[in-house]
Amino acid sequence: MLRFHFRTVTGLRLGLPVLSLALIAMAATALPAPAADVIIFQNLPTNDSGVTSHHGVGGPVIAHDFTPVSSGYIDQVTWWGTASASNTFEVLFNTNAAGQPNACTIAGCDNTLTGGLRKYIPLVPVVTPSALPGIFRYTANLSSALEYNGLPNLYVSAGTDYWFTVASFDFGWDWAAALNGATVGSELFHGQRSVGSTPCADSGPHCGAWTSVNTDFAFQISAIVSLGGSLLNPLFSGTSGSCPTDWICGGSPAPGFASYSPTMAQYPGGSPFMTSAFSPTVYGGSGVIRQLTSLTWVGGATYVLNLWAGLPLTEPDGISTVAGWPALNGAVRLYLTMGNGFGQVAAFDIRSPGPGVFALDPISFTLPVNSGAVGQKIGVMIFVSAPYWASANFDITP
Repeated sequence: MLRFHFRTVTGLRLGLPVLSLALIAMAATALPAPAADVIIFQNLPTNDSGVTSHHGVGGPVIAHDFTPVSSGYIDQVTWWGTASASNTFEVLFNTNAAGQPNACTIAGCDNTLTGGLRKYIPLVPVVTPSALPGIFRYTANLSSALEYNGLPNLYVSAGTDYWFTVASFDFGWDWAAALNGATVGSELFHGQRSVGSTPCADSGPHCGAWTSVNTDFAFQISAIVSLGGSLLNPLFSGTSGSCPTDWICGGSPAPGFASYSPTMAQYPGGSPFMTSAFSPTVYGGSGVIRQLTSLTWVGGATYVLNLWAGLPLTEPDGISTVAGWPALNGAVRLYLTMGNGFGQVAAFDIRSPGPGVFALDPISFTLPVNSGAVGQKIGVMIFVSAPYWASANFDITP
C-alpha cells in the first residue's frame, strides 16, 4: 500500500463556526479545474463537520461516494478540512459495493478495465485557506503522482458510482461538511465510517465494517475527458454488413461503414476486439461514420480519444485479399466536430498499423479558449476514401 505525503498547514483546531449566509455563498463559489481539465465532480464546503478522518489502525476513516458527470482520467483532486498537525495524508479510491466502499482485496481488483478500482496514491498537495473560518483547501495533481510511482492513470466512467477517502495521520483532522447535493456530478449516499473491525491485509481500517455518518463531505475531482467513454457502442457492434448500432453512416457504396466480427483470416494473431467497423464496404469507394455525444466543448480543456486502427489481410468475406491501407492512394482521417451539423473542430490522419495488425493510435486535443466550438455538442467522425482492395478497421476504447 502506498501512503501519500502532503505538506500541510499546521495550527489549532477551531470549534464549529457560526456561518452567515454570505460566508456560505462565498465558500460555494465554483473553483477552476487545471487549465486542461474539466471538473467531473464537485461538492463545496459549508463548515467543519466535526467528523474526524484518521489514517491508522482503527481509524476512523471516512469515505464519500461520487458519480462523475463525464468519463475521463482523474488529473487533480481537491478536498476541504480543518488544519492538520501532521504533514501526511492518504487518499484512496474504491468501487461501489451495495452502497459502501468495495474493500477489493482480491487479485486483479485494480484493473479498471474490468471494473476494479482500489488505489492508494502518494500526493503533495498545495494547501490554502478557504473563505470559511478554520477550513483549508487541499489540492494535488493525481496524474503526476501516478506517473512518479509507475502506476497507470486512473479512469472513471460517467454515471458510475465510486468512493473517495481522504484521511490525515493527525487524529484531530476533520473533513469539512458539504452542501446537501453535489454541484457537479451526483452522489447516492451520505459519508461512511470504518474503524477497521474487519481488518485489511495491511491492518488498515479500510475493509469495514462501514456505517453511515449521515453527512456529506466536501471534495472536487477534475479529469482529462475521455471521448471514448462518452460514445455509445464504441466497439461498433451491430448486424454484420450494416451500419453499427447508435452510429450514423454514409458513403458509396452504401452503407459506407459496416460492422463485422474479425477472424484469424483478417488477423492471424487474433483481433483484440469481438467486433469492428470496416470501410469501404465493397472493395473500394468512400465512407463516413459519425456520432454526436452528450458532452459540450469547454475552452482550454484537453480531450483524449483512444482510437484503434487495423489493417486486415482479407475483406470480411475471409477470402478477398486486402492490398493495403487506404491512405496510400486515399485518406483515413478522424474528425472532432461540433453541433448537429458536425462542423470541423480538428482533423487527424490515421496511420497504417501494418498488415494483419490492430494498433492504438491515441488522439489528444486541447480546445482553444476562444474557439467558436465552446458550448456546442462534441461529435466524433471517421472518414475513409480508398481505391479497390484497400480497407481499414476501427474500434474505440475508453
